Amino acid sequence: MYYKLNIFFFAVFYSCSLFSAIAPTDTFATFFTVCEGFTEKSLVVLDVDRVLIEPRDAIMRVSNQRLLWELRYKYWNHLQPAQIANISSLVSLSESSTIVDPLAIHFISHLQAKNIPVIGLTATGTTGYGHIASIPDWRINDLARFGISFATSFQQHPPFMLTQLNSNGPSPVFKSGIVFTGGYSKGNVLEAFLDTVGFMPDKVLFADDLLHNLISVETALFDMGVHEVYS
Repeated sequence: MYYKLNIFFFAVFYSCSLFSAIAPTDTFATFFTVCEGFTEKSLVVLDVDRVLIEPRDAIMRVSNQRLLWELRYKYWNHLQPAQIANISSLVSLSESSTIVDPLAIHFISHLQAKNIPVIGLTATGTTGYGHIASIPDWRINDLARFGISFATSFQQHPPFMLTQLNSNGPSPVFKSGIVFTGGYSKGNVLEAFLDTVGFMPDKVLFADDLLHNLISVETALFDMGVHEVYS
């Protein structure tokens, strides 16, 4: 079963003036048209959870998050943090994801065939917990089950930490074409990543299911002087 997309993307148009447009979409088909004028100097950035993959179990989805927290509070309030971490990790390991839109797989492959850089940008953790030794490795392997890999983008850079961001827990991590932001804003992390790898894109498409992430990335790109153009 596939779940309908509920994501936003933004564009920055540059002509006589500079302005942005944030638009919703429910299919990756939109992005094929958007990226027609993209080249190896451009960049496509995709959120992972609820944009590419979604928990198969309804209780794990965002729409039921309140109920999940109520259940956790009811049954877990007597447990120690280590016990909670162990149980949570076992639940995550037993949970199977589903692809949100099958067109996402073809879209990513389409970009890679044209040598257009495409990366993941996800707010998941950068370390591990319970029985999950590495959240990045777990997420990378989960995507691989669907044939999704970002590893060809910026592959000249081995995995690294964005150590310049260190004030809010473990630093963000880049691995296999995915930037794991941890507790930092996506805009700040993307800016730090682009600065670290020395890449200034002429156009950026960013897709995310949360509006505040769109605004965060949009603001960071404006500050960097990036002008996204639809052709």
